Amino acid sequence: MITVLGAGVSGLTTGVVLAESGQDVTILAADVTNTTSDAAAAIWLPYHIASDHVDAWALETREVLTRLAGDRDTGVSLIELDVFDEDPPRCIASECDPIDRGGFRVRVPLADTTRYLPYLRSRFERAGGRVEVRAVGREEIAGLEGDLIVNCTGFGARALFGDEELHPGYGISIVTARPPIDRAVAAARNPESLMYVIPRTGDCILGGYDRPVAPPEREVEAIIARCRAAVPEISGEVRMVRHGIRPVRAAVRLELATFEGRTIVHNYGHGGAGFTVSWGCAGEVGRVVKTARANAPPS
Repeated sequence: MITVLGAGVSGLTTGVVLAESGQDVTILAADVTNTTSDAAAAIWLPYHIASDHVDAWALETREVLTRLAGDRDTGVSLIELDVFDEDPPRCIASECDPIDRGGFRVRVPLADTTRYLPYLRSRFERAGGRVEVRAVGREEIAGLEGDLIVNCTGFGARALFGDEELHPGYGISIVTARPPIDRAVAAARNPESLMYVIPRTGDCILGGYDRPVAPPEREVEAIIARCRAAVPEISGEVRMVRHGIRPVRAAVRLELATFEGRTIVHNYGHGGAGFTVSWGCAGEVGRVVKTARANAPPS
């Protein structure tokens, strides 16, 4: 049996991959409806993430999400994305078109988190997986069920596993009425001027903020002003403001390790690209699990 810790996009996607490969999997999480992933813009863009494998993970994920966009029930769609302020412009997809201000335009997957995350939970359970809502403390890890534990706790891994290389990247997403535009817009190079406008089917996500300190109250107004400067059609109606903490690390931690005598597969530290690399990283976890099982001593 495998226990997956965390029910954000990384934990759910990893759970799906493992359960659909025939593994007996339980996901444990303190919350399944108010995670950092629920607050994410969830557009495909390798943002604020470091690893030698980012491009491969991101392209694998883009391929999977593009297929899912053909199923209306998944909450995934495809949208044109204009990325500005990239100097030099860096687009790993093969069909990028250059645009003004040193940027590029590319067609990318977009996940409506209000539909996509429930889809992943449902798909996981259809594959035989179980979701248990309960917090897990550091002192409980040694006693968790299963021969393998997969850690997808995001920023929570700092306290749970003592990873001081993990730092917070506080974020804000603002839900507004949908403006009459047909593409998403982002300026993502400089955290001081981070801005994105992402229209979804029935609303729009505005951002952003990405700093190691919690945002001041006035930041919501500042984000709206930056977004309106780029897209004047944005409505003043604010439907919801959500906060999250990106798990920022010098490099993604995806590896086999031991902790408190338990075999752990870590999968966290994806910064601002959790959705962007989710399927690629989940597939990598599946391969690590297979190797660990093959090399395990006979019971």
